Amino acid sequence: GHITGNSWEPTTVPNNFKMVNPSNPAEYVTIVNAKKGTPDFDAAEVVISTAKDLVALSTYVNAGYSLSGKTVELAADIDMSGVTDFKPIGTSVAKFGGTFDGKNHTISGLNITSTDSYTGLFGCAFDATIKNVVLDGAAIKGGADYTGAILGSGYARIENCTVKNSTVEGEEQVGGIAGYMM
Repeated sequence: GHITGNSWEPTTVPNNFKMVNPSNPAEYVTIVNAKKGTPDFDAAEVVISTAKDLVALSTYVNAGYSLSGKTVELAADIDMSGVTDFKPIGTSVAKFGGTFDGKNHTISGLNITSTDSYTGLFGCAFDATIKNVVLDGAAIKGGADYTGAILGSGYARIENCTVKNSTVEGEEQVGGIAGYMM
């Protein structure tokens, strides 16, 4: 990249690249996961640290990339209260298939209202592990079958997950943690 006047015009930069402030060389910004401004889904361990990253994870998996064989890790607590259009991670056609490790972080304020089946933080998973995550203050409302705070439905292992101060509503196969487990 290069600097024009007072603005930085980015080009492709490596992860953990340090950009120095030309006015004060002691100040710098570290660019982490600079690839396309989203989490690096090509890495063996995908790091999620913001609400925007969690939305990007949902979009990526729902586009048909299961993340099978990969680990997704939360690097921080995430406040989802400002996100009004979050879609569950995984669908009946595009299932999540990796490992999600919340590292005991909290996702707060998750609000999902859907008219579809497979509603929860994870809508549908196959051969997946979801562990060490806390959902606090979630409001999950599914419009049809398979609604749960952590997982709507799937063949998955759920370990050490907590749901508190939350509501879960649905039509059939509804649970506080998972709607339906195969």
